[in-house]
Amino acid sequence: MINISQGTFSVPSAIARALITKPQIILADEPTGALDSKTSVEVMELLKKINAEEKVTTVVVTHESGVANETNKIVHIKDGLIGSIEENLDHKASPFGINGIMK
Repeated sequence: MINISQGTFSVPSAIARALITKPQIILADEPTGALDSKTSVEVMELLKKINAEEKVTTVVVTHESGVANETNKIVHIKDGLIGSIEENLDHKASPFGINGIMK
């Protein structure tokens, strides 16, 4: 398991380092939080490509609905509890959960 966050090195560099070890899962904690919009898109495209081509499970933690909408499944968490789990294969999820309601 590899953890990618906005810590001591750049996110693209962290992703590259993560791939060297051939992980089965990547945990990306706010991978786009400190990035400009162009680089954010590039990072999400790279994570999606790794998931699709290398079959690496990728967990992205984010507060940004646009980033979440790039994923295939969204788990909404509120007050430490899972509020809903939403399949998002068409990438048209509501930013506030199913029917716009966060339970």
